[in-house]
Amino acid sequence: MVYPTQKLLMVGLLFLPTLPLLGFTVLLSGNAEAETAKKLSDVAALLRHEKTTIGTYPLALASIVRYNPLLQNIHKDYRNRELHYERHSSGKGYILISPGPDGNLNTTDDIEH
Repeated sequence: MVYPTQKLLMVGLLFLPTLPLLGFTVLLSGNAEAETAKKLSDVAALLRHEKTTIGTYPLALASIVRYNPLLQNIHKDYRNRELHYERHSSGKGYILISPGPDGNLNTTDDIEH
């Protein structure tokens, strides 16, 4: 006969090895959002430099790459998803958004700068 407390102990022993994996997954998820926020800040700094240099923000993110191989993936977030960049018609402002973990724009997990 197996007592209820023994069942709980057996179930706990089965799930105990998965706890580090769960923690690691949560850590990576948080890290991805932090890295994406950092990437957006870096892109924003490049955009500010571009505005200072030429007077307006660029029409597309690709134009700030020029011939610099270090900037080849400037248009991608930490999860390798395309950033949404939109210059205001006046050229004096912009929208910069990562689609977040779900990969869809205009959802609650979007990361905006």
